[in-house]
Amino acid sequence: MAHYALGYSLSPNWIAGIGGYGYKQLTDDESSGITVVNNRGQAFAMGPSVKYNSGKVVSVNLKYQHELAVENSPEGSAFWVKAVIPF
Repeated sequence: MAHYALGYSLSPNWIAGIGGYGYKQLTDDESSGITVVNNRGQAFAMGPSVKYNSGKVVSVNLKYQHELAVENSPEGSAFWVKAVIPF
């Protein structure tokens, strides 16, 4: 699996960008010791992201990713919120 991100600083505190991941299964699955041929999974995900950093210790990341080109795996989307707040 490979992750990627590309961002642009809008101001000293704000960054906007895109990010995602890609994966391709290289070996066949096995079920009860039997190899399941032609069932290798793959997916590519991408979506927007935004980060706010207070310039001190508080930061908030928001990102949305939608999966594309999915094979042999459920397709979906994800939304993440990450906050760093010391206490």
